[in-house]
Amino acid sequence: MKNTIAQEVAGFLKHRNDDELSDRIPKFVRDFYSRFAGAKIDGGSLWILPATSVSTPYDILSWNEPTCWKDQFWSLIELEGIWFFGTDAFGRQFGFRETGDIFVLCIETGTLTRQNANFEEFLEEISKLDQTVTGGILYREFIEFHGSIQIEIRLFAKKPFVMGGDFVIDNLMPLNMIDGIRYYSEIANQIHALPDGSKVEIEFV
Repeated sequence: MKNTIAQEVAGFLKHRNDDELSDRIPKFVRDFYSRFAGAKIDGGSLWILPATSVSTPYDILSWNEPTCWKDQFWSLIELEGIWFFGTDAFGRQFGFRETGDIFVLCIETGTLTRQNANFEEFLEEISKLDQTVTGGILYREFIEFHGSIQIEIRLFAKKPFVMGGDFVIDNLMPLNMIDGIRYYSEIANQIHALPDGSKVEIEFV
């Protein structure tokens, strides 16, 4: 399996994108997509968004429109200048700034963490089959049990992992990325300021 993912990453690095991109996309993002195209890695558990929508409902521009989902987290964290290019099996968002730094947004808590110094380091981590990056093991188990799912469908925890939810397929529900992120943004906004160990009762409005 490790060699398979390394081969997928290597293939991704060789696949240029030749689509003409909108001027609404910053130059550093256009430069990125002039070197790489979208990809499905580790069985699709890691999805790197395409430059333009052809066979998928989202591309790099539509996914980063503020009203698509980012506005759900504005009260929690500053996302200005970060372009999110990919998602793991559980809907965590990977993004980068003009500096090249790679960040991960935990949608359960609304926290942003610097993960890698650059995209190449990010891919090297994936090539080593770090399951904390892609969620690939559970993603494959879920598909083997329930059948294939569309790439824009991610697996969200019924009981959030941050609240002690188990990393098992019985605790996962398949949702469109937009619906899943909006679901979790409600949780993030309610628990953001609570100290660790607090008892919470989630309310959705």
